[in-house]
Amino acid sequence: MTDATATQTPPAEATQPVKRGRGRPRRDWSARSILLMPLAQSFTDNLSRKSQRDIDIINRRLGMRGPRETLESLGAEYGLTREAMRQVVKRFAREVLGGQEGIDLFVAACKQAASDGPVPLTAVEASHPLFAGLGENLQILEATFPLVEALSAETQGNLPHIREISGVASLVPVPARVWDEAVDDTTRILRLALPDASATRTEAMLAHLPAGTQQAVVEVARAEKTGTEHGDIQTCVRLLLEDSPEPVSLKDIARRVAEVTGGPVKLQRVVNVANRVGVRVARGRYTIASRVDLEEVEVHAIRRAAESVLRAGPEGRQWHAQELVARVAGSQDIRMDLTPEMLGFALRGYIGIMSLGRMVYALSTDEAEGQRTHLRDLVVAAIEEAGRPLSRREIKQAITRVRGVGSGFHVNEGNGIVRLPDATYATEAMAARNAVAQEPAEAEFMAA
Repeated sequence: MTDATATQTPPAEATQPVKRGRGRPRRDWSARSILLMPLAQSFTDNLSRKSQRDIDIINRRLGMRGPRETLESLGAEYGLTREAMRQVVKRFAREVLGGQEGIDLFVAACKQAASDGPVPLTAVEASHPLFAGLGENLQILEATFPLVEALSAETQGNLPHIREISGVASLVPVPARVWDEAVDDTTRILRLALPDASATRTEAMLAHLPAGTQQAVVEVARAEKTGTEHGDIQTCVRLLLEDSPEPVSLKDIARRVAEVTGGPVKLQRVVNVANRVGVRVARGRYTIASRVDLEEVEVHAIRRAAESVLRAGPEGRQWHAQELVARVAGSQDIRMDLTPEMLGFALRGYIGIMSLGRMVYALSTDEAEGQRTHLRDLVVAAIEEAGRPLSRREIKQAITRVRGVGSGFHVNEGNGIVRLPDATYATEAMAARNAVAQEPAEAEFMAA
């Protein structure tokens, strides 16, 4: 590349100062700016008029001789403050750009050059008169962006930018943050969304970008997609639920997550994510909140009716969703086919009733502990209170005085509970005592 730092002989005509205010001169910054000549000529002419110190500071700050250096490091080397270094660059920016009008001209020229999408820097010269003469001095174009930011703080992060695309340095007509967000979001969509829905999603998401830029974003995203090891499970599940017109079974959700992540995933993790991003509308089936078939009037009716049931019941009792459905379904403004899952959706975020997990609810009172009473503890308490082994039916009757249970209630063995040969349940200590008591009777029988 031609060295843009080469010293040139200043022309005979010198810019005359214009007096202003109290006789203090103000320089006419537009005299040799891009408002009157191409960028390459303005850049080299104005740089040639600087002292060797300023030339060195400007070139190193703008990255003309390698990576851009900080104002602090330059100031330390020259024994000057950071602000002094900034003023050197800012004066040069005014000379090249000539103020806001020059900034607007430069940005417009960049957008015109890349109107059909990102364009290689080698093709920029022929796209606009402002870029005439750039030739091998493409460093000048790259250095102009920090010049614009030095002159106008409002432009920081809002300019077209230069980046490498498919191994080629290219001018992109949108800010870097907009490009990065678009590529990241598109990559995520292509990786995680259902194939039939990804094209529609991508088109809608990139609608705010120029058509050529949209295409470039998709091409870059497709290339990045192949290098991804694992997907975002939460996003994958959300997109699956959004793109599926009917509720999706937990089995299908787990299968899709396994496809995206490239390996098996624990079912409980899938359940947790599905509960977080979706709504369970039937046993093991999920959808998104906007597709739940509940009108606002019915939601309020369910909340009022459920709270009335809880207030009328024993104080401190915890209720299962199936019990509440049996009490409120078919009452005023509430459908007969109400499901426990739909009731749970209606109670979401309702301050009068709190969810204790596992479809168990209680009143949101100051006295409520906010913790679900575990079934295992209730089973043990019921058996110990009876003083003898209990059947499943007897245990359920005892438990429902304290906490509601679903229709599929069953007693789990383990954790101190054992199932006896006669299909009754006892605590381990009770079973051991019964076994000891039976030993003499068995010995007598054998002796006889």
